[in-house]
Amino acid sequence: NRDFATPGSTKEESTAEGTREDNKILNSEEKHKPIDRVDAVIIVAIPEEKKGVFDAFRVPHEERGTGVWNSEYNFRYHRFDIEEFSLVLLKQTKMGMTAAASLATRAIMAFKPRLIAMAGICGGRKGKTNLGDIIVASTVFDHTAGKHYSERFKFRPDAIPLDDAISDIVSNAAVGDDVLIGNIRRNYGGDCPPGEIKVHLAPIASGTAVIDNPEVVDGITVVQDDMAGIDMEAYGLACAAKVFGTKWIVAKAVQDFADGSKSETEEKVRSFAAFASAELLRLLLEDFMEVV
Repeated sequence: NRDFATPGSTKEESTAEGTREDNKILNSEEKHKPIDRVDAVIIVAIPEEKKGVFDAFRVPHEERGTGVWNSEYNFRYHRFDIEEFSLVLLKQTKMGMTAAASLATRAIMAFKPRLIAMAGICGGRKGKTNLGDIIVASTVFDHTAGKHYSERFKFRPDAIPLDDAISDIVSNAAVGDDVLIGNIRRNYGGDCPPGEIKVHLAPIASGTAVIDNPEVVDGITVVQDDMAGIDMEAYGLACAAKVFGTKWIVAKAVQDFADGSKSETEEKVRSFAAFASAELLRLLLEDFMEVV
């Protein structure tokens, strides 16, 4: 236990709690106040996704606020309960796989959850998905991983599969279930995307940039021809969960087709997509908790 003194002060002016409220030593007890364990952690990347989780899990508006700051792990979180399960919601400060992996790692270390999940929006593969469709990742991979040769790019993606027990629940309780989709539409309470909406259990490709180019999408399908969705975070969350042996699930709903028309659809569908993906997690939470 080393003694730390504020620059320009004497050693006697320093105490175990720091010299001033805004200058506490790194190992103070207040900074490292323990966090209670929770059953599940939900991570989102953007404000609309955060609102979607709040709405889906029926968190009262007066309880949404700014959340609780934890300086040890350097994040702000919201805690709420649903039935007998305790959950926390965290939002990344930036989009992307790196931010997702960092936040998921710190969240797992802090809360030691049985399940870590991600809800939100994604680009869908045109012809394979419809606007508003919910994709639960059967596997996630980094479509930007590989090697650039002088004449071509060689993909070298590392895929991380969904846990078999969670996959079985999604396959049997969500895929092809019109009643579940009807409940999601009804619970949204707003204008839903026109046409049929489905739940897919299919690969999601993650990358380092927003995609709005059909040629890029076509290139990804060469590597994984069953790919249904594209995002920027899923692979990062799965990487963190894999290191700790924590069960994970990613559910994202289609707001656009990454085909050059993103701006024409995202404003109309984004709110529903953010809600629908989170609502799927809520409706199946009890089932997930039985196998994690």
